[in-house]
Amino acid sequence: MERIEVKDVDAHNVEDLIKFCIPIEKRENTLFLEGEKVKKRWLTSVMKRYGSFAKLAYLKGKPAGMIQYQPKLDKKLMVITCIFVSEKEFFRKGIGKALLNAFLDEMKEPKPYFGNDVPFAIIT
Repeated sequence: MERIEVKDVDAHNVEDLIKFCIPIEKRENTLFLEGEKVKKRWLTSVMKRYGSFAKLAYLKGKPAGMIQYQPKLDKKLMVITCIFVSEKEFFRKGIGKALLNAFLDEMKEPKPYFGNDVPFAIIT
């Protein structure tokens, strides 16, 4: 089996996440280009507030899957908002499982926005 590398989304690979969510045929469309700018501003603000909020899985150096999540501070919950494997060539290679496992491992670590505690529960 090919090695899957899971990375937190940060300033170094945020562009990979943005491009990952845009169909190839739409990447030159002016509306999508404007949407990229808006999404980058939003993602940057989320990273500053919470740190990690998404992970990308890379296969052969190419983004192949993602998991995105956000805290519900008032309930001390973590909500998985999206798990996505992009292309058929990446299906059934364990990418979704690797993303979910990396996320679950991270949720075992205390989070400052949960009062240096772990989430009470995870919902999808």
